[in-house]
Amino acid sequence: REISFLRGLKHTNIVRFVDSYKGRDGCHRLVTDFACENLLDRMTRDLSDVDCGQKKLPAAEARPYMADVTRALPYLHGQGIMHRDIKPENVLVTASGVAKLCDFGMAARNPEPTRESGSILTSYVASRWYRAPELLARSARYGPPVDVWALGVLYAEMLKGRALFMG
Repeated sequence: REISFLRGLKHTNIVRFVDSYKGRDGCHRLVTDFACENLLDRMTRDLSDVDCGQKKLPAAEARPYMADVTRALPYLHGQGIMHRDIKPENVLVTASGVAKLCDFGMAARNPEPTRESGSILTSYVASRWYRAPELLARSARYGPPVDVWALGVLYAEMLKGRALFMG
């Protein structure tokens, strides 16, 4: 599923799928753009041994990352796809400082809601700290706004230096 999503996505701020192969252990491996770190690495690097957790990113550093991911979401949603797992580990940062959304293992097509039933999706998605209220309430009817919620939580985490909603 992840490979099929990535093959169809072409955007500067979404990791580019290059190839895949089956490893000796039988698991598929994806070959994508190279990125030297992810956003969590960026928020935890250069911490001394006495520090624990994360560090705040200066707003001037956090804003371009947010702008990059914010540009990726309308494209993704326009393709009828929800990421459903936006978190620091799933935002890669290239050597030139460009943020790219990756890990589409939880992604899903956004079904067109019908008048009678609405769109029915699994509610057990997204990492707990980044779940939108409708996912926490285990609603099976949700859409792209769950990604927007997670993006806002991610931005707050970058600015505060810790997760906004732990638990």
